[in-house]
This record gives sequence, structure tokens and C-alpha cells, in this order.
Amino acid sequence: MDRGSTRFGEETRGIANQSGVISIFGCSVGEVCRESKELGGDGHGVFTWAIANMLTDERRLVPVLASTDLVRRVARVCADLGLPPQTPEVGASSLKFSAVDLLTGAEVALATRPKRMVLIAGPPHTGKSTVGPRVARLTGFAAQEMSSYAYGRWRHAHEAGAYSNSIQKFMEDVVWRDGEYDAIAADLLESNSGINELVVLGARRPEEVEMFIAAGFDIQLVYLYSDSRTRFERYLNSVPVQTTPDYSVGLEEFVRRDLVEYSWGLPQLGRMWDSRIVVNESVDDAVSTVANCLQRRGWWRPESGPVVPQPA
Repeated sequence: MDRGSTRFGEETRGIANQSGVISIFGCSVGEVCRESKELGGDGHGVFTWAIANMLTDERRLVPVLASTDLVRRVARVCADLGLPPQTPEVGASSLKFSAVDLLTGAEVALATRPKRMVLIAGPPHTGKSTVGPRVARLTGFAAQEMSSYAYGRWRHAHEAGAYSNSIQKFMEDVVWRDGEYDAIAADLLESNSGINELVVLGARRPEEVEMFIAAGFDIQLVYLYSDSRTRFERYLNSVPVQTTPDYSVGLEEFVRRDLVEYSWGLPQLGRMWDSRIVVNESVDDAVSTVANCLQRRGWWRPESGPVVPQPA
């Protein structure tokens, strides 16, 4: 039986990133969770079978460790059974949860590694939230969206009745009012419980990059770029606009919002040292470009992955 919904998956992932929760998806947006009778009984879901075997083998579920392991296990099962690809996702909207065993609640000490950060920047609707998690699953780094921390501040103020305007205005009126332009980067670092290899999405200001460097991270900055009209077309096809068209904006307002973010210093990120600018590439091409860049730096190398037990 095929079960899945592209819109549901995309919308749910967006909500999870803004809500301070851990999310586990059996497949990625646009894919379908598969089942097979070859996995025993009357048929089991590939993802359920894979995560059950992982829990039996590892006896723990740590988001930063589970994501890559599950991807490899599910990929192996799909290949062995001749099923279409299915890519599970494990995400934590705050780093304080990424190194916690979800079965026991205990924080897990991770092996010491050099502090490395793939920092993916660029204007809205260039694919950061799609490219970033795929790079993280490929490399085993922990993915983290800076917008999760911004939304956390905005949501707290909004629910308390202290602020009613947009999150973009909130950043200017509240978060950065006193010149603390690295505040969101500080929130992310404060939540980190010892994870040294990160894929961070959505830097908006040079001050944020400077804070990450000051914290000891070696930075590989990737700047995704598409022209305004291309991104506007993606915006029109996005879940928020499709589900709540009354709140959509026209091209003129879309470009105005762009200009606000550009004024924060976004273009400067593309001109920073050792940045890799990726222009109008497909998601697959962008992921390959980043992976090749990391491979050249010695941060990652392709692996065949662990041997997965064969279906019973």
C-alpha cells in the first residue's frame, strides 16, 4: 500500500521547524512510504522495519546519529526489494535535543571531532531548507535552521501579546534593536550540547558568521542564488500560499521583502572568504556541488554504509 502526501509532508516539516520539536518522517517530501510482505507478517513498512532493527541493534535513538543510519538502512532495503527510493528524515529544531537519547532522555557524549560548519545562506526560496538537510544526511552532520530560533523568539512574544507584526519586522524592531546582530547565532550556539559538525541554514548577517568563527568553527559558506522572478514562482507554489492564498503577496511586495533582507547584509555573505556560490542549480546538482566541495576539503568522503540485516 502506498501512503503519502507531498503537501502534507512539506507543511508538517515546516511546522516542526518552527515549533521546537523533534520530527521523524518515514520519507522525504515528494516520496511515498513503502510496505512489503517480504519484510514478514502481513507486510511491514520499510521505515518501520528499518527503525525497529536500528533500535534493536543500537538500543538508543539519538537524532544526530540516527538520521544517516536510517537513510542507509532504508536505502538498502528498498534496493534489495526493488522498491522506489525512500529517504527518512530525523530532525530536531534545537540542537539541545540533537544529542539526547529519545528512549532514556539521557544526553549522549559524542566523539570529539574538529568544529566544522557548512553554512548555507541565500535569499528566500532558493532551496536552503531542501539542500541543507540532504547535505546533512549525506555527511552525517547535524542540520539546524536559524529560523527555528528566530521563530521561537517571535512566537514567545506573539503569544504573550508583546508583538503583533511580522517576523521580519520583529527582527528589526526587537531582536536587533540594540545592535545585537548576532543574537540568533548566539541562541543556536547556546543550545548546542557538544555537536561539532553542523549544517546551518539561513544566516542573514555577517555578524552571525563572525560569531560562529569566534566559537571555533571552521566555516564552509555556501550561497544559493536564484533571481527574484524564479524564487517568486517557487513562493507561489509553496504550501503556505497554496493553503492560505489570502495571505499571499504579489511580486512587488515579494521583491520589497527581498530588499529588506539584502539590507541586513545578505549579499555580503556571498562575497566572504572561501564562499561557494551556487546559481540556479537543481536540488540534486546543488547537493552534489556542496558534497564535492566538502570532499575536496577533506570533511567528507563517500561511504558504502554499514551492512544492513536482510529481511526475515
